[in-house]
Amino acid sequence: MIKKYFLMMCMCLSVFLLTACGGKEEASKEPVDLSGTWKSEVNDGAWMEASVTSDVISIDWVSDDGNSRSVYWIGTYEAPAEYVEEYSWTSQRDKEKTDVELLASTDDTKIFTYSNKELRYEVSMMNVTKEVTLKKEN
Repeated sequence: MIKKYFLMMCMCLSVFLLTACGGKEEASKEPVDLSGTWKSEVNDGAWMEASVTSDVISIDWVSDDGNSRSVYWIGTYEAPAEYVEEYSWTSQRDKEKTDVELLASTDDTKIFTYSNKELRYEVSMMNVTKEVTLKKEN
């Protein structure tokens, strides 16, 4: 009977310790770093490419197999302050830099979402809206 009781106590203690270790691992993770270059899938020699720095996200339309670039978005970027699996922020458009660009979005704000190692946002043109998915290049 004592062996049975001792075995049950050891199992409970093991479960407690393993659970406690898992919690500490989550707390020690660093915030996700979204800085770098992000790229959509290539479609007939064209794609969208984003550059994320510490406080700015800029996105270009890239065409002609990379020989032509046009600004789509330049706006604010707010990095996550703590570890999260998913993250989103509302970017404020830099009107001074984008108002002179022919293919730039005229939206004042744009919502960006990060999840599953992908960056997503919506693009609207001629009454058609499509979600764009980018993957980190570097």
